[in-house]
Amino acid sequence: MLPDMWRESFWRGGRLWSTARAGVPAGTLYALFSLATGRSAGNALLSGVFFGTVMGTFFSFQAWRQWPAAKQLKPADRVRVARAVRRGAPIADPRLAPAVLDYAAVTRRIQERGQRFTWFVPLIAALTLALAIAYTLNRPLSKTIIWWALLAFWIVLFAWLPRQRARVLANASHAEAAARQLASDAPENPSAAVSPKPTPKPGAPLPRWSTPALLLALVISFLASFGETLLSLALLVAVPIGVRWSKIPSRRRVAQVVIWTASTLFVLRLLIPGFLVRTVAIKSAAMQPTIAKHDRVMFNRLEGFRIGDIVASHAPRDAHRRLCGPSPHMITPGGSACAAPEYDQKRGFYIRRVVAGPGDVISIVNGEVIRNGAPERASYITPCYERQCSFPTPIRVPAGMWFLMADNRRESDDSRFFGPIPASWIIGPAIMRTWPPAHIGTL
Repeated sequence: MLPDMWRESFWRGGRLWSTARAGVPAGTLYALFSLATGRSAGNALLSGVFFGTVMGTFFSFQAWRQWPAAKQLKPADRVRVARAVRRGAPIADPRLAPAVLDYAAVTRRIQERGQRFTWFVPLIAALTLALAIAYTLNRPLSKTIIWWALLAFWIVLFAWLPRQRARVLANASHAEAAARQLASDAPENPSAAVSPKPTPKPGAPLPRWSTPALLLALVISFLASFGETLLSLALLVAVPIGVRWSKIPSRRRVAQVVIWTASTLFVLRLLIPGFLVRTVAIKSAAMQPTIAKHDRVMFNRLEGFRIGDIVASHAPRDAHRRLCGPSPHMITPGGSACAAPEYDQKRGFYIRRVVAGPGDVISIVNGEVIRNGAPERASYITPCYERQCSFPTPIRVPAGMWFLMADNRRESDDSRFFGPIPASWIIGPAIMRTWPPAHIGTL
């Protein structure tokens, strides 16, 4: 019942209203998905607004394009026609009978096209299942519950869609039959007649090289968007261009390729950060000289990590205040580093290097880690001979914990001050720098 009410109210106003009706649910779902994948609340809100605006505009454009006769009807009449078709109820006003027939045909055409995408739901459900299992094994319970809830949603949707499609088609047939009977019993009202669609102009055909060139541009935009997110806009811009070209017979095949390719790549761009990799912007100089400030680094969400790897991880709630342990207290350089973990995390990511694991005994002298009696002696360390870089008193890393430090050990908040962190907080090891172009390369 709720989907029917939403679809009927979609036609209550003009294009702006329909854009909002389509965009708000899409943006809300994407914001929740962003939260589930670990983004901050502000980031998720902005992503939801952007995604909702784009998808709302797209669906509104498609809906008005599918039912051009809606422009000739008043908002109240559009709602009455939509209600009659969606619920299979007869229309009382003979003037609206032609509009009911037209909207019933539109509904049938949309349902037939939607049936081609039936494979999409089980595919997403399978990917969600894989991620839910992965989170169950090595991620916090809160994130695990979110992904199992998403899996349940996709399963319910997969079971509900065929029944919903059959019910919608049956109701459209009933409304169509009642409208035909009403139209035959009443004189035709010219003001309610549906105007024929204009014949598309032939247009000039595109060159042969245009299709591979467009596909190459889309793939490049897709890959580059992992370095600069705004480049994913190119994928969205390609969809309305393809829709416009689809009206021109000589460009229809190229338009279909562009629409399908851009849509698929954009969906992958949305899903990959949650399933496979995560790109993080570096906001400090803590990892210099290995990683510069403002670089973007891609991390593997599925691969394990080991000592020496650069990883993205969550940090304790009081990390920025350099407070140690569940009973917050300051760590004084010249003694021992923080060995008491805090189990309340904050949003956002810290990019640090793994220098010790569970059970390791470590001390720090002039910024260099001495692990189980062996000095680190790594070229990536920025030399530091100040007092804050030495914690010579040995500590033992607790079981299940990992000790993280930055390469720039003079200017960094890391495990020396806020303690070791659980393995479940670590997103994964770094793969490569993806932005700016001059810094692209593996790590």
